[in-house]
Amino acid sequence: MLKSLTLVRHGESQWNAGRRIQGQLESDLSPLGRMQARALRRLLDKENFAAVFSSDLVRAADTALLATGWPPDEIDVTPDLREISFGHWQGLSPEEVHELWPNEWEAFRKDPINCRPESGESIEQLQQRLRRCTAMWHKEYPGMHVIAFSHGGPVRLSILDILGMPYELWRALRVSNTGVSRIDFTENGPVLASFNNTAHFFDLKAWEELDELQGVKGDEA
Repeated sequence: MLKSLTLVRHGESQWNAGRRIQGQLESDLSPLGRMQARALRRLLDKENFAAVFSSDLVRAADTALLATGWPPDEIDVTPDLREISFGHWQGLSPEEVHELWPNEWEAFRKDPINCRPESGESIEQLQQRLRRCTAMWHKEYPGMHVIAFSHGGPVRLSILDILGMPYELWRALRVSNTGVSRIDFTENGPVLASFNNTAHFFDLKAWEELDELQGVKGDEA
């Protein structure tokens, strides 16, 4: 059994900034997202991880590289940690989806656990992927601390699933870009030790870097 599992959502992506539904499509980190990942490294440098895992989508994999400083060939990337697929909604804004498929969108808004676009992935399919990861970590890294870089949906579902909480609480969990959560595994069961920690945002040096970034943001957009 693992000692601890740290879950991190990727930094802000270009499509996050543009309010586009990403799902399993690729979108690079935005300049702000790269700054968030660099700021996170100052927090993670204090930890001793036995292994680093990441979704194979570039926004998560790049966050893992920037936030840990581990060599690329030592970070285990896997499609099992990908975001849930939103099928034909991917690449569109919520407003565009509502205009094109109003019934699908309204059903999803009312019940995001059981309703998805027909071409998308179900919660059960995402659950199966995540459980494969968790089972492997418990087997391969007993008594150790593992970190996984993923996406908002998988982070929320992993926490609910590991803690045995109802999936209907999905809406009650908000996961920020580079938000850090940790689950400790004890003899009395799993414990949510921290949730969506964004303390690294308040690093004064990080904010100085952000000020500098704002001066060149127009050139990088």
